[in-house]
Amino acid sequence: MKKTMFAPLRQRNYGKIFLAQVLSDLGNWLDFIALNTLIVYVWDLGPEAVAALVITFALPWVLVGPIASVWIERVPKRMVMISSDLIRIAIVLGLYWAPNLYVLLPLVFLKGSCGAIFDPARHSAIRMIVPKESLPQAVSLSQFSVQSTKVIAPILGAVFVSMAGARSAFLVESVLFLLSALLLMTLPVLKPQPSDGEPTQEKESFWVQFRQGWAHVITNRLLFVATLSIMVGLFINFMYDGLFPLWTKHLHMDEKVFGMVLSAIGLGSVLGAVVIGQFAAWQKRPLAIMSIGAAIGGSQLLLMGLGGLEAIGGGVYLWFIVFLVLGMSSSAVFIPFGYIMQMETPQNLIGRVSATTNAVQNTTMLVSPSIGAFLAKIFGVGYVFFGSGLAMTLFGVSVLMVSFRISGGKSVKSSDKEGSVSA
Repeated sequence: MKKTMFAPLRQRNYGKIFLAQVLSDLGNWLDFIALNTLIVYVWDLGPEAVAALVITFALPWVLVGPIASVWIERVPKRMVMISSDLIRIAIVLGLYWAPNLYVLLPLVFLKGSCGAIFDPARHSAIRMIVPKESLPQAVSLSQFSVQSTKVIAPILGAVFVSMAGARSAFLVESVLFLLSALLLMTLPVLKPQPSDGEPTQEKESFWVQFRQGWAHVITNRLLFVATLSIMVGLFINFMYDGLFPLWTKHLHMDEKVFGMVLSAIGLGSVLGAVVIGQFAAWQKRPLAIMSIGAAIGGSQLLLMGLGGLEAIGGGVYLWFIVFLVLGMSSSAVFIPFGYIMQMETPQNLIGRVSATTNAVQNTTMLVSPSIGAFLAKIFGVGYVFFGSGLAMTLFGVSVLMVSFRISGGKSVKSSDKEGSVSA
């Protein structure tokens, strides 16, 4: 019988983790509108403050996640996730009372640090609960949660901001983290047992364990190429990502139209996750699917660049379709990448490896937006989109050629005890 994307939800413990992730993801994105509203409208601050907020979002994933992941591997995963949720409750309540940017940014950093700790623990917990043959569906569901909450949470946040003020979103957010923690409390301990002959992590120094995550990413050829690909792809992505409002304004679209076409990216990501989750053929060559997704996304950016340069015309419905395909292509990149990371990593390293790949991805957010803004100021928004599209398409084609020289990457070399926790 063919497995659907939702098949892993029949495992009771995985279903709890997935629902907790949905609640946590909603909490992570619910305050996106509220934070920007506070900075821009309530405190009347400029683009420097907004840029500082973006950098503060990214820093915990780069600095905290890889270091904390060593500790995460040593302790029960349930405790890590619950503690992360409970601490975030206190932090978002602090955001509710934040009087200025100097108080807000450290709290945002602490909240992001908890997220950077929660995520590797979740990856480890999924690996312990879900059988290897169900991992593709579990990864698809995880991407489904991330992308759907990116669409739903900002909309809900905007509703709360308009009805009860910018700070109301923080109160709702605290409730979501509380519900996630209560749900996770019903899980088993989720503490892996070392295999026979395997040294316990307590006998190894901290920095030896820290290097093991990076070493695995570098020495595993498929995982290294996939991680390098996702880093380059996100570097290109963040060059144009913050320019969407300027692009729509240049095409004489108002704020409502901008919101509609932008929501198409999120909708496309959700549809892409559902479609990919229903098929298993891509698992034979996940890196090839990643490269095809990048090339398709690049072709849509080329169209947007031509539109920004007024070389082609098009109405709202055309751009809605372009944005929809762009969102679907992103799922074709991230789901296979998550699958490669899970399948190419031993269970005892999954927390450190996931934190390492998160750090690599978020590093691009620290520098790429500034480069994109600089290029837009010199050449114009249309040229940035066109150049980004050309670079993404050529990069996707290049990785596609490399992928045919690399194994499909379905085997994990370690003898992990997959799915050892009763579901």
